[in-house]
Amino acid sequence: MTDRRSGRAAEGYSCNLEQVGRYGGEGAAWQMASYGDCAYFSTRLNPALKHRGVQIVDVRDPARPAFQTSLTTPAMLDPWESLAVNSARGLLGASAAPAPLRPIATWSKVTGRAPKRLESVTRTA
Repeated sequence: MTDRRSGRAAEGYSCNLEQVGRYGGEGAAWQMASYGDCAYFSTRLNPALKHRGVQIVDVRDPARPAFQTSLTTPAMLDPWESLAVNSARGLLGASAAPAPLRPIATWSKVTGRAPKRLESVTRTA
């Protein structure tokens, strides 16, 4: 309460964190996943975006994250909160909404920056 009364709380807190880089792309509408040297950012389903779908960002140099490509199967165009990485198997997967159709896309990373699609199917609920 002391910080709130004195106005100190309005300055914010870093909790021993320091920003080392920033990616100003169109992603991270809902969530982000990472694997190896890459971060995967979901985007909203918006035709006005330059890079639609899940964006792959190379984060080998944390000070200079760099866009690589977008994953644009139906599930990757709007994965909502389903974007996930299985680190043990090296797989990235997503399931799009809304029901009853749920396009599923699963990816395998060759180098992390060049994923290879394993499957993209549409199933009814």
